[in-house]
Amino acid sequence: EEDVEGKDDECSLQQRLHVRVVVPPAMTFPPNPPDEKPPLPSDLFGIIILGERNAGKTSIVHQFMYRSLINNNKVPASQKRLNFSAVYHKKDLTFWSSSNEVACIRVQLWDIEGFEPSLSEKSCEQLLPMLSKSRVVVLVLSLQHGLPHFLEILKMWKNWLDTLSLSDENICLFIHKCDLLPGHSNGTLDWIQFGTSIANACHQVGIHHYYFTTFKEDSIERAMMGMIRQNISKKSSSTE
Repeated sequence: EEDVEGKDDECSLQQRLHVRVVVPPAMTFPPNPPDEKPPLPSDLFGIIILGERNAGKTSIVHQFMYRSLINNNKVPASQKRLNFSAVYHKKDLTFWSSSNEVACIRVQLWDIEGFEPSLSEKSCEQLLPMLSKSRVVVLVLSLQHGLPHFLEILKMWKNWLDTLSLSDENICLFIHKCDLLPGHSNGTLDWIQFGTSIANACHQVGIHHYYFTTFKEDSIERAMMGMIRQNISKKSSSTE
C-alpha cells in the first residue's frame, strides 16, 4: 500500500497470573477518542501473525480487525490474497497517544497460513518482503495439547525466528486457548506452577513479551492493543 500520505510503509508473575492466567492483566487505557471523523493515518504499523496450525491465528485476526467471527462466505473488502498462503488485512486505528492527543495509525497485518519452520529455505524467503514492512512478529501457539507440547513447539519456532536476525523486542508471543489446558475446567491445574513454567520457558528462549489469550471476554483486544501501545511508546522514547 502506498496510500498513507506517501508512506508505505515483564510485568511480574503475579500480574501475568491475573484472572487465573487465562487472560492478560486488565489494562487501564483512557476512553476511546470522541466519535468524530478520524484523522488521516500518520504512521504504518505492520504485523505478521505466525504460529502452529489450528492455533487460532485467523480467528484472532478477525476478532481484532473486524470484531467478528470468521465468515467464509463473506471476505472483507480490505483482504487481498498474496502468493505465499497469506491474507493481507488493513484498518485505521484511532486512539489516545501518550501525549493525550488523538492519534491514528494504519495497521497492516499479514495472516500467514500453513507455514512451518520445517519448510524449504526458498519458501521461507517468501516471507522476507512482509517482514521488511512489519514492526512486530506475533507468534501464536496453543495450549490445547498441554504444556510439554507447547514448550517443544515454542523452542522450535524461536530457533527459526533467530535465523531471521530479528530483534527479540520485535517478537511477541500469544499463548492461546488457555481455557482448553488440561485441568482448567475441573480446577486441578496448579496455576502458580504453570505460570512459573511459562515464564521460565520464555526467558530461556528469549521471549520478552507475551500475553495469555482466549476467545472469551476481550483478552485478544487487550493483548493486541497492549502490544501496539508498548511498541509505539518505545519507538517514541527512542526518537526523543
